[in-house]
Amino acid sequence: MNMTRLAVSSLVLGFFFMRFVYMEWWGIGITLYTFVYVAAVLWALRSHKVKVQAESYFWLGVLLLTALSYSLWTFAHSILMLARALLLFTSAVYWVLVACGMNIKQVTSDYLPLDAWHGFVSVPLGNFRSLWRQLSVLGTTRKQSVVVCFQVVAGVVLSGIFLAVLVPLLLGADIGGFGRFVTNLDRWLPRLDTDLIWHLMLALPTGAYIFGLLEASIGGRRRARHNEDSVTAAAQSWPSIPVITAYVAATLLLGTYAVFLSAQWPVLVAAVSGETPAMPGGVAAYARQGFFELCIVAFINLSLLAGASLLTRGTRYITHLGVAFSLVTLILSALAWSRLTWYVHLFGLTIDRVLAGTFLLGLAVVFLAIILRAKYRFSIMRVASFTASAMLLVLLLSGPQGHIASYNAERYLAGTLRHFDTSVLFEAGVQGVGVALRLREHPLDSDVQHEIDIFLRTAATSAFMHAGTRRDTYDAWRVRRLLPEAEYRQWPQPPSSGPRGE
Repeated sequence: MNMTRLAVSSLVLGFFFMRFVYMEWWGIGITLYTFVYVAAVLWALRSHKVKVQAESYFWLGVLLLTALSYSLWTFAHSILMLARALLLFTSAVYWVLVACGMNIKQVTSDYLPLDAWHGFVSVPLGNFRSLWRQLSVLGTTRKQSVVVCFQVVAGVVLSGIFLAVLVPLLLGADIGGFGRFVTNLDRWLPRLDTDLIWHLMLALPTGAYIFGLLEASIGGRRRARHNEDSVTAAAQSWPSIPVITAYVAATLLLGTYAVFLSAQWPVLVAAVSGETPAMPGGVAAYARQGFFELCIVAFINLSLLAGASLLTRGTRYITHLGVAFSLVTLILSALAWSRLTWYVHLFGLTIDRVLAGTFLLGLAVVFLAIILRAKYRFSIMRVASFTASAMLLVLLLSGPQGHIASYNAERYLAGTLRHFDTSVLFEAGVQGVGVALRLREHPLDSDVQHEIDIFLRTAATSAFMHAGTRRDTYDAWRVRRLLPEAEYRQWPQPPSSGPRGE
């Protein structure tokens, strides 16, 4: 495959990205697009005889599994939606970089932040004009008219991007007949697909990004300016702090942590033994007080260790401090985990509590790795990136919101949860239909029963609305199997303001 064909393929990929992915971010269409993207990249790598790095297969697996989750589950939770979109985009780009050996050490290493900047920004944007350069010579060996036609179309598309911004501004300032002209133009072209026009226009910058990434990675361009020697030389020029300064600051911080943990010990022992902690509000206050503050403290400790290692040139004394801070942070994380479990015991699971628990587990893995690194040499960034990707994939592929609703429902029916919050059903979306149907088989409060019926109508409407479209998913197909369309239409209509007035 020559670079001109790769440029055309990138432009097509850019168009279908805008058509099937942009502003949607759910459904089987994204899965199909990702498979096409992967096939195109593999074809390009094979055509140019690129020696693929072994680690790239891990990131390829992350990319494919993330794409698969789009055809399995629909997530209504904003954090999960954002996390899945970011994982899809980052793995799609990072896979290419690793496959072509564009990282500083050709694999994921402690230089990951620099590799990310280089691969996501410097490489594709530095070659942003390459697509135009390749396509501008398209067909020059045949007919010059092909070149002219392409240049005309490119000019029309570029002007359309600016007109989309300028026309609304001109309409706001119009005191003549410009508004009538635009209205008549819209009447003259009633079948104009405005979405298609937008997708065609935005396909150019998107295709330019994809081609800039592939051309530079496959050809090895811009790699020479991104190597370990240049980065090390730049780091040596940064200001440093004396080791004794770092030790004094660390000692004061560790002393503060020791005093804090000593003060928590009586309350922690009481909670572990099953007694009500002696504090205002009892167990509920214990579970709620300071959980997120402890998470933030753990994250700050991680940042302090990274900064100290960088500003003191990573001496062995900092390694000792890393072990001490890691042990303290693991204790703080265990304290936060105990409060989280108490909160779940009292009020049940929510997706936010699951994400908080996942965050704590991820931090624990990183700090354990820091302790082990005092004896064994390996990349902390590699461990962190692999762990974060794997944990997020488990969440995305398991459909956690359905399991959360099921857990709360089972505890509610068993009498260990005083109140069933139906908001977990609305957060679960179509994943919670099976749980709602199971709850309807038992006597419930009239308010709970009414909200469950509203939820079932809402979920079923969504499932049937996207049947057979690129937004369809496996969980929507399951809903259509569980709820015949004639049955769900008899249930109450959802209120226009959403459940519980949201």
